Amino acid sequence: MFWTTWCPYCRRALRSLKDDQQELNDIGIELLTIDVGEPAHNVSNFIKGLGLDFAVLLDLDSTVSDRYDVLGVPTYFVISKSGGVVFSGNRFPKARLKNFNLE
Repeated sequence: MFWTTWCPYCRRALRSLKDDQQELNDIGIELLTIDVGEPAHNVSNFIKGLGLDFAVLLDLDSTVSDRYDVLGVPTYFVISKSGGVVFSGNRFPKARLKNFNLE
């Protein structure tokens, strides 16, 4: 998921992912979230405040989000083990995850 600290929808989404983390891990989903364009200290303080314990990566200059054609946040990508994008969108497809080919 691409996100920012200033986005109210992202805050809600991150809390949901935190709540669903174990269930997602159980079906083989590893969470990687990417903050877009913010300083490390801002992001660090933010994730500590939310108590997030999944991977948070930094896209300091928005290069990665540009390559993925991210037009707004939050934006989710589900990527298979082979590296193919099986989903992209602005809402997490929790109910559909078991239908995706993640291999």
